[in-house]
Order: sequence, then structure tokens, then C-alpha cells
Amino acid sequence: MMPSYKLIYFNGKGRAECLRLLFKLKGVEFEDKRVEIADWASVKPTLPFGQAPVLEVDGKQLPQGKAIARYLAREFDLLGKDSWGQAIGDAVVEAITDLSKLFWEFYMVKDADKKAKESKKFAENVAPGHLSNIEKFLTGNVFLTGDDVSMFDIDLAVQLEFMVGLIPDILTPYPKLLALYNRVNAIPQLAEWIAKRPDTPF
Repeated sequence: MMPSYKLIYFNGKGRAECLRLLFKLKGVEFEDKRVEIADWASVKPTLPFGQAPVLEVDGKQLPQGKAIARYLAREFDLLGKDSWGQAIGDAVVEAITDLSKLFWEFYMVKDADKKAKESKKFAENVAPGHLSNIEKFLTGNVFLTGDDVSMFDIDLAVQLEFMVGLIPDILTPYPKLLALYNRVNAIPQLAEWIAKRPDTPF
């Protein structure tokens, strides 16, 4: 019998979108509980560590986005075929997460001029080293761990999506990375969700 899943996060993509896509990819039903900022103060004390996302599985709570992603990937057979491929996937996800932390430092800036200046600096001086290093890990496989998509591909694509949304040509110098990004987003189950999901600021 399939467990009952409830994913608790804010009304945004953020750290929960990879998790939503894992559910969508496998066609597994889940409650997508979106907490409005105005309600966060009352929800926060009910969650482990007082943070989101949290996954409830038959009422049991699991915190931390990466832990949730790995749990779902194990349950849904989306971890790749062998330990080396999984290690490569982990390395790539950690690398893009390092870059994402630098990206999010200015992504939510409201001053348009400052945001444009920081975006240019990020695209020209910060991102190239990280993205070129990630590109080196993309060999002849269709996806990071082989011929089948894994949680690592989805996590990578989700984090890149924010960068591409703000800096559309950021992946142009990295054809293998761009191809992988497009390949993930073209998977029918994911493309269907991406086309109809709520339009949110983050």
C-alpha cells in the first residue's frame, strides 16, 4: 500500500521543487501543502528544526530538503545504478548548490540597478568557473548516472532554472550542461508540471 505523503513548504519553488518533480516523475500522489508567509509563525513551531521543506509520510515528519530528496529517490528508484554514479551525482549537486548560494545572495534584491549589476558580475566572474567544472563531469551518458534520469539530474536542473530565468544565456558556453538541462525539462511528466505549476517569485 502506497504511503500517504504531504510536502510542506512555502508558496514557491525554492527548496521544494526538486521534491515535487520527483513525485511528478513517478506519478505518485502527494499533498502539496503551501504555507503563506502570513501563516508561517504558527506553522514553524510544528516542524522539526522550525524549517521547511518537511515531508510527512503517514504522519511522520522528515525535515531537510536533501534528506527528503534522497529518501524519495530511494523509494522511487531514482538514485542511479551504482555507488560511483551516485557519488558523481552527489558531487555535481554539491557543486551547483555552492554556486546557488552565491546566486541567491542577490536574486531577491528589489533594487533593479543593483540586481542587474550583481547579475552581470555573477555571469561573468562567478559562474563560469563553477559551470565549467560541472561540465567536465558530463561525459557520454544521457544523464549524470547513466541512461536513466535520477534525482541528481532533477536537482541540478531545478537549481539551474533560477539562473537561466534571470540570465537566459548563462548556459550557452556549456553545451553539454545545456543539453542535460533541456533533456530533464523535456521529460513529459516534468514538462507537464512545469507548464501548469503556480507562477511564484521564487
